[in-house]
Amino acid sequence: MRSLLIVLLCASPAAAQGPLAELRAADARVAAINWQLATRNAGMCSRRVQSLGIRLDALPLYAANVREEAMALFGLGFQPSIMVVVPGSAAAKSGAAVGDVLLRINDAEVTRIAEGKTGADAMVRLEQLLDAPDGASAASIDVLRTGKRIAISITGDGACASRIELLPSAKLNARADGETVRITTAVVNETRNESELAFVIAHEMAHNILEHPAKLKALGKRTKHVRATEIEADKMAIRLMRGAGYDPLAAARFWERFGKKTGFGIFSDGTHLRTKARVELLEQEAAKAAQ
Repeated sequence: MRSLLIVLLCASPAAAQGPLAELRAADARVAAINWQLATRNAGMCSRRVQSLGIRLDALPLYAANVREEAMALFGLGFQPSIMVVVPGSAAAKSGAAVGDVLLRINDAEVTRIAEGKTGADAMVRLEQLLDAPDGASAASIDVLRTGKRIAISITGDGACASRIELLPSAKLNARADGETVRITTAVVNETRNESELAFVIAHEMAHNILEHPAKLKALGKRTKHVRATEIEADKMAIRLMRGAGYDPLAAARFWERFGKKTGFGIFSDGTHLRTKARVELLEQEAAKAAQ
């Protein structure tokens, strides 16, 4: 579901507009940075897709007490619609627009989204269809815009195969499962600029690129194995940031602040370097990237 956090924040419908609008803005930020990292570094990845630069949304993904506001703010219904079109992406260049209602992807008619987990899973599958396998021909979609059905042909950009999801949550957490990066709104709010947010996303993306979840499953999640993957992901994250045009030095600045804040939580169990050592590693890798 879209919004455990929003359910807690919105005691009345009138209070919903702020959190909903903020969530949509954060979604757009996260999607744009993920797209930039994935497309600018496609050559570093063995698993690639043709990314269109589109994120979808639908009313059933929102908690019941904020659906009326979601309908009013975003024009959402049970049919999936385009939530984000990343600036500069293939979709943006082809004329796709935020608010377009999705009717067809290639030969598949898009149906209404169901309630609950079934609907969330369906949205994931639709976004996977939009990001076609690398080397595929142009995607063809039909959308409904102001009552008119429009056909749009989009040739995607080569990109690393790593989806991203923004989770409304007060918990400071980001993780990767081999396919998808998941980051909470609380972590997004801790970042001070796009480069700091790019580091968080790039670190988790690096886990997927390097197939760390599968490797840890095979080796076992012993502390030394997890710590090795964390160090490797930090190093690759700096390279991904550099390749996408973000400031690699932002990684150390972010972690010096964030690491102190979270040092007594999951980050002090030996699976991650201590804050000072990790900041030093990030600074060293940023210096190498600048050479």
